[in-house]
Amino acid sequence: MILSPAAIKYFKLLSSKVTSAMASHQCATPYFIETDPVIRHYEVLRKVWFGSVPIKQACTEHGLPRSSYYEIEDRFVHHGLAGLFSYPGAPVTQAPNLEQLVLIVKSCRPTVSQLAVLRVAQAVPVTHAVADSKVISKILNSHGYGYSRLETDRDFFARIQRSLEELNGSGAKLVEGRNRGKRKETFFVDADPYHNRMELLRELFFNSKAKVYDTCTRLNIPVTTYYRLAKEYRLYGPWAIISANAHGKKDSISDELQLKILLEKLEHPSWSAQHIVDAGKLRCSRYVVNRITKRWGLQDKARLPVALDRFVELSKPRTEEPCRPIETAYDLLPEEIVLKTRRINRHFELICKKMKTHAYNICDPGPLLLAPFVNDLGIVQSFETYGPPKLRGKEITNLAMLNVFRILAGYRRISHLNNSKDRSVALAGGIGLFGSSSRFYEQSCEFKFDQLHKMKLDLVARAKQLGIIEGLKLGFDFHFKDFYGKNADEDGIGKGPNKKGDLVPGFRPHVAWDLAANVIISIAYYQGAVRSTKIIRQFCEQNIYPILDPLAVEEIYMDSEYTKETDFHYFKETIFKNGEIYVCLKQNPQIKKLIAPAIQEDNWSAFPSNK
Repeated sequence: MILSPAAIKYFKLLSSKVTSAMASHQCATPYFIETDPVIRHYEVLRKVWFGSVPIKQACTEHGLPRSSYYEIEDRFVHHGLAGLFSYPGAPVTQAPNLEQLVLIVKSCRPTVSQLAVLRVAQAVPVTHAVADSKVISKILNSHGYGYSRLETDRDFFARIQRSLEELNGSGAKLVEGRNRGKRKETFFVDADPYHNRMELLRELFFNSKAKVYDTCTRLNIPVTTYYRLAKEYRLYGPWAIISANAHGKKDSISDELQLKILLEKLEHPSWSAQHIVDAGKLRCSRYVVNRITKRWGLQDKARLPVALDRFVELSKPRTEEPCRPIETAYDLLPEEIVLKTRRINRHFELICKKMKTHAYNICDPGPLLLAPFVNDLGIVQSFETYGPPKLRGKEITNLAMLNVFRILAGYRRISHLNNSKDRSVALAGGIGLFGSSSRFYEQSCEFKFDQLHKMKLDLVARAKQLGIIEGLKLGFDFHFKDFYGKNADEDGIGKGPNKKGDLVPGFRPHVAWDLAANVIISIAYYQGAVRSTKIIRQFCEQNIYPILDPLAVEEIYMDSEYTKETDFHYFKETIFKNGEIYVCLKQNPQIKKLIAPAIQEDNWSAFPSNK
């Protein structure tokens, strides 16, 4: 089922809402969710049916129109608790054939791009009319395959989809036994098992004296079902009430076999079923091929052939040795060794002792909140491992660490920090007092470029360990920052094109992004006269290859500055062999030369006129 963005957001927020309600009510059993439509509908009905509360009063307490109440009550009488389930968002036009095809392609080729899925859908006659990139994007997001999704999202939305299918089946079934004239007597009926599950969680949530075993026995629910239900409710909210049994083998034909037959038939429309079986060495009969051909409307042998193997091919096997990323300083120098061999700053230690009897007012808690994150990144260990020898082996922290927190706290200059009476930066950095400006510059000047480079690599490697970056989808970009100082020529600052197209002195930051995590992987500054085609290899060899496995990279996105053909061959054939390269191209002489052979081919169609 295709879900709207509002529905996807609703399902993703269920877990946090359940946890928030459990914390506010201090209850170990999940049930109540603020403003959830399912819970609100059930609470209104329960007050009217079981609590004998007037309809107007119950609707007023829960902010529900009376007209909506009668609709909900009608669904409850005819379909039981399953009739109360709904989710926000406007109805989405369903495309079952397209949805099935997209899932077949994505389940067999998880790393295939959305563009490749669109091309397959456009080539198949059954889905050609409804094939659209926006619809495909909605389908992928509805099943947890969307861009920047987690691996666990597939299982999460698979469970939601099974619940929705079960709910659609239950909605067509009638639950007999309820009578509006005898609301309290017929509120509980044996024909509605979902109702007993909901009531079990509700009673254990609001009644602190209720026992799990006694309540389960009274409602005829196994205790094991309660624990499974409570566990799933934390993730799926009230949708855990709806059964979501795993699908059996719905079709004797596997998705992989269907995709192989589809691709062969698209590329060779005139081939017979037996020819496809023999050519592809398929373990099936020709009758299976005929079934797939008829299912997707591929019987016409006069169709134009469409070769899509290169877009949805299997990942290439890796024959090279696995990448060995650098050992992080966090692993080489554990915290226990640091605490045993390095001193704590004396001023910081005295302030900590004084804080036991005196209160310190802090205006900016940000640095203190960031301190555990900086600690997890292993910044202290990185200073000790790769920093200047003058700063090693003494105290745990130093003014260089204080400078790190100054930058994180947003103080643009050292003088701004010295003029502030707020000690949050000093306490977060493990130093009780601010050093003088000269001390700041003195210790910062101790760092050499090679030391900073090693610390940067260590930081990125540690971020990879923590899962902050994935390293599967990379983006490269080349920017330009104007230089507003003087004596640019004497300082060797080259000139480059700014946004207006003028050649002015400046710097060229080269950035590598993790597109899936939306995090900068690395950045390096070059002088303004440098061009991207000259330093792309150097940048990757110094900042990317030591940390990330090139064979694990799936997609690479480059801006229009990267137009050197040899670089494309270098990345695709030598380094990122398993990845696809996407480049934003502009019509310059080099690009015109590259695309000239393709333009001269005769299989181009005229672009339709807008007149």
